[in-house]
Amino acid sequence: MPGLSYLPAEHLILLAGLLAMVGFLAGWLADLILKEEGFGIIVNGLIVIAGALLGFMLWARMGYPVGNNKQFIAALVTAISGVLLLVSCGIGRRFV
Repeated sequence: MPGLSYLPAEHLILLAGLLAMVGFLAGWLADLILKEEGFGIIVNGLIVIAGALLGFMLWARMGYPVGNNKQFIAALVTAISGVLLLVSCGIGRRFV
């Protein structure tokens, strides 16, 4: 991710804390939605964050236009890709 190496240590710590809080929140929400089919709060959060990062990197790599509101489109893409990865892992867990 470009630019992370230039951030001061305080900002990197804040970013890591923010990612952890968002991960726990996403894991908790996914656990509420999936009930017994989920992986637990922590693993759900990690899967959603991993899916969000992968989805954002793929979206940027493919070079799709994002229009005027880049932050909204990026948030939408990351949320959808995170949930899709969690659902895919849940479906894969049933068959394995």
